[in-house]
Amino acid sequence: MGKDIAIVSITLIVLVLAIVALLMQITPTNSLKNQVFETHSYTTAICDSTNYCQDYHIKCNGKNILNLNPLTGAAIQFDNDWNDPRNESETNGFCN
Repeated sequence: MGKDIAIVSITLIVLVLAIVALLMQITPTNSLKNQVFETHSYTTAICDSTNYCQDYHIKCNGKNILNLNPLTGAAIQFDNDWNDPRNESETNGFCN
């Protein structure tokens, strides 16, 4: 009978520890008020003076840039008179 109680006790302890570990992974560690959320994002070409351009994905929170990442793929050399038709940054700034 003593062995049965020991086995049940150890099983219960392991089960409680597993449940606690699972709950710790599910419970968010950061409060929502400390997180910064994206309000909008878009893609645009960023070009140098010779119109050598790379597409970027820009994530904004209001007027603040959260993230500016180049999209995969090669940069492209365009003609001098080319303008990106979706170029939101020319008229509004990156996150204005």
